[in-house]
Amino acid sequence: MIFNKLENKIAIVTGAGSGIGKAASLLLGAEGVKVAAAARTEADIEKTIREINSAGGEAVGIKVDVRKFESAENMIRIARERYGRIDFLVNCAGVGRFGNVTDFDIKEWEDVIGTNLTGVFNCCKAVLPVMIEQQDGYIINIASLAGKTGLAGRSAYCASKFGVVGFSESLMLEVRSYGIKVSTISPGSVNTGFGRTPYEKDSWKLEAEDVADLIVNLLKTNPKCLISDMEMRALKPEKK
Repeated sequence: MIFNKLENKIAIVTGAGSGIGKAASLLLGAEGVKVAAAARTEADIEKTIREINSAGGEAVGIKVDVRKFESAENMIRIARERYGRIDFLVNCAGVGRFGNVTDFDIKEWEDVIGTNLTGVFNCCKAVLPVMIEQQDGYIINIASLAGKTGLAGRSAYCASKFGVVGFSESLMLEVRSYGIKVSTISPGSVNTGFGRTPYEKDSWKLEAEDVADLIVNLLKTNPKCLISDMEMRALKPEKK
């Protein structure tokens, strides 16, 4: 079986300061990928790139606000100027704001949709000219099982992730003729302390590293093979 070699490939990872984005950045760095670790908070970025570089990898940090297209364009420009090309874009940046519609603050709605959905659009749109010119590239968008089923009290989050699933499917069909792959990963509950939920020691939930492992394995698949949609669920322990 033919596998894609990751060593010396170039990856941009958004949301790289914590959670799935950080786990993906660390694992990609361990695989020999040169990582442009992007996030909104500089202190979080510095921690990620320090861990990658201290483990023998190579990483650069880029501050980005994915809600703004100009910021996403700047992220792509910096990464390309440093490395010459961009092989992978992994969109992990996300926020969780939960509550019933009647009580939900409009600014929180705008932040959720802006980060989780518009942010994915902005980063994809910004990187596509580079990947089309290369006639090669792989985009992985992190959605959620909440993007497949509506949940009470999570209207904004579900709407954003439903949007990511639909957007990614459409984008996949638009760009595969350029040799560009687009995959969506939809995890269930992940133990990251996401959405103001505290980290749970010994939780039954998926760990961020589980999702990162799937990201890396997708990037390794045969270059002619496109896996467009993946769902992940934790195996809950049996009730006693």
